Amino acid sequence: MAQVRLVHIVMLAAIWSAGCGSTKAPEPASTRKLTSTPWGKTPGGESVELYTLTNAKGAEATIATFGGRIVSLKVPDRAGKMDDVVLGFDNLDGYFTKTPPPNFGALIGRYGNRIGKGKFSLNGVNHQLATNNGENHLHGGVNGQGHNHQPDKSCLLQSVGRR
Repeated sequence: MAQVRLVHIVMLAAIWSAGCGSTKAPEPASTRKLTSTPWGKTPGGESVELYTLTNAKGAEATIATFGGRIVSLKVPDRAGKMDDVVLGFDNLDGYFTKTPPPNFGALIGRYGNRIGKGKFSLNGVNHQLATNNGENHLHGGVNGQGHNHQPDKSCLLQSVGRR
């Protein structure tokens, strides 16, 4: 189940390994790097790690095991200066201090945006969803994928040529 949740991370890693849009052949796995560091604990006590993928040109993406969040993406500007272009928090606590919690960098899930009044009809059957944005259902609701802990790193490791 955790591997299914990590599909977006695997897609990012696949794109990343292609050389950040370069028309050159993909760089060999030996020029890419994957590191991990502890980042903290969820309110439920689960340990959260950060995984940083770095390519041969120095661009790097940092992804948390909480919500599959992209917490940092450092890429060069026109002058070649590396800078983080992702909106988010510097520490894990920032993702738990606001109500409702922000979705910065999170995997949204099967659908993004709002489902009006938390209701929809499918094949003639009416469905009522939990509301978490006033009367609306936003980004998967209160238990959307962006708020789930996803500790399985096997897909990520495989995508950068490690097992």
